[in-house]
Amino acid sequence: MSGEKWWCVLVVAVCLASCQTAFCDEESFLDRPSLGIRTVAIADVENRLKELKIDPPTKIGVMVMFVQPYSPAEKAEFSLFDVILKVDRQLIRTADEFEEVMKKMQIGQEYRISGYTGKKTKDGIDWKRGTIRIKPVTERNVIFGQLEQSIDQISGAITYRHRDTEEYLNRRSEMSVSVRKAGGTISNPTLHIQHVAKDWLFMTRFDIRGGDTVLTIGPVNYSSVNRDNGSRGIWEWYRHVLDDAELQKLNRIVVADAVTLRCSGEQYRVDRQLTDHEQGQLKAVLIAHQALLADAANGDG
Repeated sequence: MSGEKWWCVLVVAVCLASCQTAFCDEESFLDRPSLGIRTVAIADVENRLKELKIDPPTKIGVMVMFVQPYSPAEKAEFSLFDVILKVDRQLIRTADEFEEVMKKMQIGQEYRISGYTGKKTKDGIDWKRGTIRIKPVTERNVIFGQLEQSIDQISGAITYRHRDTEEYLNRRSEMSVSVRKAGGTISNPTLHIQHVAKDWLFMTRFDIRGGDTVLTIGPVNYSSVNRDNGSRGIWEWYRHVLDDAELQKLNRIVVADAVTLRCSGEQYRVDRQLTDHEQGQLKAVLIAHQALLADAANGDG
């Protein structure tokens, strides 16, 4: 189902808690069937949709509120606010019903999902019915499908990072994490912070806030922050392996509705709210870290 994404910023914040992937608190989480979407019952957001002047095509069913990058749903062109009414011949009225259907799906088996997709027109939204065919994978596949691996040809160590992590240091400001696996040892994630601007900040401290949790890194040694400049301006970057307490805080921070990064320098500071996609990248790698630790504990590393 393809649809216009112009409306994605309208209600993501409203339903973020119910449609984002939570950190797995049980091993079976990663083995569950998944399409890579999070949904909410239309009835549960009906009033909010009215406020936004969005008239859904039906009063029942579930609405897509989040599509995982590189998932079967994204490949099938699901979009925010697509409406799901049936899985094969089974009618979907509520989010609970859809969850029960998802639990019973067989990995790799093809299912027909029917519903509506919306397209913006000058008169409002034009809803069209449609049916797609899609094969669920495991939640593990959805998570690790977002990551890329680089292998050290000497040590054999594997580093995992999100596919959408910026490759070049001078392109944009970004906060990301990576995870290193060497043999059966899984290192704590490494936090990557890069700041791109027109003026030097000379970063010495970093504060990351999500909800009521604040993670502070620093003050750091001047020489531990890398710096460079060129035609694109200036860029500074810092790498830090998180200790256990810092990792616990970051795990809480990234599931907040919004995350703010403050980079403080010798005289100035810059605050930046992470984008939803940037926050999603952090979540995916941190969940993958938990999965790798579980594998190692079970002797599957």
